[in-house]
Amino acid sequence: MINKLISGTFLLVLYLTPLHGVIFEVKDLSQFEEEVSKLDVTALVLFDVDYTLLTPKDVSLKPCGKGLRRKYLYVLEPERREWLQSITALEGEEELMDSKFPPLIKRMQNANIPVIGFTALETGKYGKIANLEDWRLNQLKKFGIDFTSAFQDQKIIILTESVTHNGHYPLFKNGILLTNRLMKGEVFTDFLRKIGWKPNKILFMDDSIDQLKSVESAANVLSIEFIGFHYIAAEATPCDFDQEIGEFQFRNLVEKGQWLTDVEAKKVIKQQACN
Repeated sequence: MINKLISGTFLLVLYLTPLHGVIFEVKDLSQFEEEVSKLDVTALVLFDVDYTLLTPKDVSLKPCGKGLRRKYLYVLEPERREWLQSITALEGEEELMDSKFPPLIKRMQNANIPVIGFTALETGKYGKIANLEDWRLNQLKKFGIDFTSAFQDQKIIILTESVTHNGHYPLFKNGILLTNRLMKGEVFTDFLRKIGWKPNKILFMDDSIDQLKSVESAANVLSIEFIGFHYIAAEATPCDFDQEIGEFQFRNLVEKGQWLTDVEAKKVIKQQACN
């Protein structure tokens, strides 16, 4: 059953499941903050990273540019695509989806509520990036987000019970659980088993409804109360997309192995027009 509710601050779609599970569709943090106020130390809060906590600054790397990524990158061999995508990660810039995230996370940590990052990102070497988990940890720290206070006695856990992808396992490091492209529900179950702890309640925010349902199913099996937040801010935010600039950026990436930011691309296009 699906109930829809529209208010002035957020759009809410409610997905009900037989056991404990509920998922809200939200554009902002108001509903999430309300649920956070009810938590105690027996709960666990999970945050996706890409398009949830952080988003690319360059417009063509945002959701509105996915057509260009399909056109220029998805047609390539996996190794070549990985190399070019690592360049966009290293040479592009990111920004917070909402400036409220760092202080909100800090408030929960000060209340001793376990809070971790939860990303489907690969682990280990990725293209030009020597260690993807360290890169992601460092990117988050630039914005004042540090999850290391969660499960401090378990700083690195390699989930060897899971299957591998590109020769690597999912892992937990300094407060971030990386699934290495596996579905999050499966990895989450392995993680809880590994640390020997089960929360009474889970709050999980992600831009992917499939990942939310995956963790919801895992929570149902474990008889854990689950509240998910399908965070659609990245998709819902108006996007000032310029097709010419985006095409230029991706052609330059494929041909020269270099990512030009929006500012850099506009400058080069302008110079070429003047010549």
